[in-house]
Amino acid sequence: MSIAVLQGGSVEGTTGSFVWTNPNDTVSLTKTKYSITFMPDDPILYLAKDTFINVKVTPVYTMKVTAANFGTVKLTGRSANDRYAEGYELAAEAIADKNYTFAGWSDGNTSAIRTLTATKDLELVARFDSILHKVNIGTPANGTLEVYANGVEVKDGEALLQGTLLTINATPTDKKHMMVKSVKVNGALVNTGSYTLAQAATIEASFEEKPAATHLVNVSNSGHGSVTLLDNKSKAPITPGAAIAEGVIVKVICKADYGYALNSVNVENAADSSTDNTFTVGTADANVKVNFGLTQFKVTAAANIPTAGSVSLTKVEDNATVTSGSDVNYQTRLVATVTTNSGYRFKSMTANSSEIKDGDTLVVSGPMTIAANYIGKTKLEINTAQQSLVYNKQPRSYEVKVKGGHAAKGFQVTYSKNGVSR
Repeated sequence: MSIAVLQGGSVEGTTGSFVWTNPNDTVSLTKTKYSITFMPDDPILYLAKDTFINVKVTPVYTMKVTAANFGTVKLTGRSANDRYAEGYELAAEAIADKNYTFAGWSDGNTSAIRTLTATKDLELVARFDSILHKVNIGTPANGTLEVYANGVEVKDGEALLQGTLLTINATPTDKKHMMVKSVKVNGALVNTGSYTLAQAATIEASFEEKPAATHLVNVSNSGHGSVTLLDNKSKAPITPGAAIAEGVIVKVICKADYGYALNSVNVENAADSSTDNTFTVGTADANVKVNFGLTQFKVTAAANIPTAGSVSLTKVEDNATVTSGSDVNYQTRLVATVTTNSGYRFKSMTANSSEIKDGDTLVVSGPMTIAANYIGKTKLEINTAQQSLVYNKQPRSYEVKVKGGHAAKGFQVTYSKNGVSR
């Protein structure tokens, strides 16, 4: 109680001040009355007097609200240490990442926006689910139809994450005499050979006889990106697998998925130009081979007080150490571990401003900064000056005081007389 200073109050006929009778006592939620002592300015004429005051204790609770993968939580009215007085209201809003949906809170509540009232300690996690759509793949006559997502062939009826880029390969059985007539998704023509999944999709393809003096233009894609073919003169799209007349100049446009980059483009059986990404259809079927690879993002580890400690990053796959400032492959899993030096206390850690725990596993999905926050420990110096009290036949405790104005609590006081402990 010594950290709470008594102010105000008066006594008729004299002046003085009020102090806690037992300054080392700890306040309790069940106790409402506490003893105080009036200390007169003139102890010769007036005696000290004990009395009681009513103290209302307001409980303080911890409310920690976090987000699981694929979303974030917006908190309005959040404190720096997640501690709140009883009755305080904290507004929380769960926000799903693109192509994901809010699935509910860990306590069973399903409202994305809610108000939390401090009535007890609380740990709450917002959870998110994938938005999935079913992909149906037709079986065409005179050819085959294959669909790929991230380099893996999609099975008929499989459910995939919304936003997934589908690569569609339609191939005639008789490449010499047949060509692709059309590729459709939900009845709409798709000329680029790729489709971004936004709803349940039914994919179909049809084939027809190839005109004379034309040759197929096929695309082999490693996945993780899309390939678009254009007639360089008319700018009309060319469906992969279509028959194109000899001498037509075809432009190749490649777009990598997020987290990937274009590695190479090679054209077989045609004269190609790397300066403008075009090729000229010759006297044989042309095959455009495109390869995409993982891109890298810079990962940085930092501390708010450089001398207080550090953050170590290791790869889950091989336990290799990642140096701060290194470029790391997309989707690499890292474990963040904190080291705290003597004289400091670890407070919290964030990854791109989102709070994480020591030892958490992170997935690299973009440039990332992992920051550890420390607090310097303060060396407390106890004021050992002699304390004199006027005896008024009432027991009094020694009041522990600390230099520098810091709070003094949790100390155990013992007494001795003539060298003998009491």
